[in-house]
This record gives sequence, structure tokens and C-alpha cells, in this order.
Amino acid sequence: MWQEADREFKRNQPQLRAHPDVLGVRWQIYAKADDWKTAVELASVIIEQAPGKSRETMYQLARFAFRSNRLWEAREWLEKALKTADRKMKLKALTDRDLEAAWKS
Repeated sequence: MWQEADREFKRNQPQLRAHPDVLGVRWQIYAKADDWKTAVELASVIIEQAPGKSRETMYQLARFAFRSNRLWEAREWLEKALKTADRKMKLKALTDRDLEAAWKS
């Protein structure tokens, strides 16, 4: 199913495929498909192209990494996200069930 969605994205014009919102959707597809290598590559492009979205992207990477039991990577992404996070995001991280493992270790 995710492969079909990815094929649809690849049919779009190059400038549309490079839009941060489109990259964000593709990132979610690969993260949910557990294709971590591609998800991280897409996230890196998002962070580079859309600095305003970088904190949220890193936060979401941390969540997916914890769910995939990639604890070391998850902690690194979470640390990067929270380094510049506002109070709202920090409170969100403290109550996020996906990040529960971060607070237990």
C-alpha cells in the first residue's frame, strides 16, 4: 500500500516533489513502512529546506525511532528537537506515550 502512495508522489513534477509538505508526507509513509534509511534522508532534506519545520520533524523522528525500538537514535533526535523547543513542545514531549521510554531510562 505504501509503495503505491510513493509511486503516486514520484509522478508529480519535480518542484512539487521537493516541497517540504510533500516531503513530510513521504517521510511519514517511509517511517510507517519502517524504511528508516529513506525516512531519515527525507527528514534531513526537510530540515535543510524548511528550518521552521525542523524542530517538529526531529520530534516526529524521535517518536518513530522509539516505536521502532531505535532508542539511541530516538534520544539523539529528541535531544535535537528539544534543544530549541518552546514550552508547549517540551510539555508535549513529557506526556507523549511514544516517548515514554525516554523518561524511563
